This record gives sequence, structure tokens and C-alpha cells, in this order.
Amino acid sequence: MDLLRAVLQPSINEEIRAVFNKYMKFFQKAAVNVRDNVGEEVDPEQLIQETCRSCLEQAKLLFSDGKKVIPRLPHEQAVPKRARQVDEELHRRGSPVPKKRKGRPPGQSLANDRGVSGMAAWKLKVSEPVRREGPK
Repeated sequence: MDLLRAVLQPSINEEIRAVFNKYMKFFQKAAVNVRDNVGEEVDPEQLIQETCRSCLEQAKLLFSDGKKVIPRLPHEQAVPKRARQVDEELHRRGSPVPKKRKGRPPGQSLANDRGVSGMAAWKLKVSEPVRREGPK
């Protein structure tokens, strides 16, 4: 197997390089963007090389046996959870802190916000047609 791999390795390397070349324009634009945002001390080529190495490391995981503990990359370790997921977890654990709700308090309507007072108290009977004024 190792002899076969050694024979095929140059061809495999060419195909891997072709894949990276396909995505290189994205890496280059992102690296230039980082340099523009952070400053001139950032080397775009070094960022691209690190990104390519990181891609290869992640691709190695496709062929892992799953028994080894694979250390995660530093930027993937502390991924913040969405607020909704955190709220759901707190609710499941029975958190004593009440969940804050967004939106209007109950009992208020859009009509009151627009300055039409008393509109909510006046109700139409179902059988009465609504008379509206305006151009026809």
C-alpha cells in the first residue's frame, strides 16, 4: 500500500493543489481584507498559508479512525451559543431567573399607540357593516 501511495502521491498532490487554487481567490480577498482592517503588519501570504494548512488538518479528520481524541482548533473551541439555545437550556434546568420577553406587554394594541383613544373599548356587532369614508 505504501508503494502504491508513493507512486500516486505526485498526482494526488497536483489535485490537492488544484482544489486550493480553485479557492485561492477567496483566500486572497479575505487576507487583503484582514490586512486592511488590522494594519500593514499583517502578511496576507502568511495568512493564506496558515489557512491552507488549517484546511488540510481539517481534511485529515475525514480519514481518522474516530478512536483518537483530536484536539480542536483554537478558534473552534469557544463557539458562542445562540441566545435562544441558552434560554432553552436554562428553561430545561428550571432556572430561577425569569426569561425576559421581547415585544409589547399584554393589553396594549396598535390603535392605542397611534393616539386613537377609546377605540379598543368600542366594539362592533358582527351583523353591522363597517362604514368607511374615502375615495371609491
